[in-house]
Amino acid sequence: LKKNNLRLEKIVIPREYNLTSPSKDLVSSMTECKGILHVGAHRGSEAPIYEWFGKKAIWIEANPKIFLALKDNLIKYKFQNAYCELMLNEIGKEYEFHISNNDGASSSIFNFGDLVVGENKFWKNREFKMVNSIKIKSNTLDNFIKANDINIENYDHWIVDVQGSEFQFFQGASKSLNYCNSINVEISKGEIYEGGSKWSDVKNFLEKYKFYPEKEPNKAHMDIFFKKIKNK
Repeated sequence: LKKNNLRLEKIVIPREYNLTSPSKDLVSSMTECKGILHVGAHRGSEAPIYEWFGKKAIWIEANPKIFLALKDNLIKYKFQNAYCELMLNEIGKEYEFHISNNDGASSSIFNFGDLVVGENKFWKNREFKMVNSIKIKSNTLDNFIKANDINIENYDHWIVDVQGSEFQFFQGASKSLNYCNSINVEISKGEIYEGGSKWSDVKNFLEKYKFYPEKEPNKAHMDIFFKKIKNK
């Protein structure tokens, strides 16, 4: 099939509508950026959007099994490339990477916390759990960029969806952050992941690099858009 540019594709019907509209600043950053770095890629469902915006993209996914599906999904996008890496703040440290039951979308170096499996869980009608684990060695974004001879200046809008390890990821990306102009990052105010990154730590770290949030989070778990404002 691949030799003839054909493939079989499973059609996954979403359980519910995603009614969250992107902010004007996010759309503006997507329009104006040179390219996109997407860390926590999963299967690359946003690839058609990046193609529509006419942007080159780098995708990074930690789970080697999901990574194979990601590469397959990106075949038809000439300017989008995928890499299998666990991006944290140390090079070569081995981690127990926990695989979640929702097609691996919530897989993490952390186990689920009280807001997922406790009495006051955030998603009332869904049952999340870790069903497996694998050992993966970590890397840092700064080291990855250098090792692969990537010009990070060409990828100045970042999507960061790393399931509780946001703070550790940004610590390992301190040099690359200097070439980034905007970030859309998934954050948690409560314990979605046991021992996972806190909103205050992520916010304070990014402010050191002149990134400021569009708004304060009003939910326990949500995406927040950061824009670099050099004169603030």
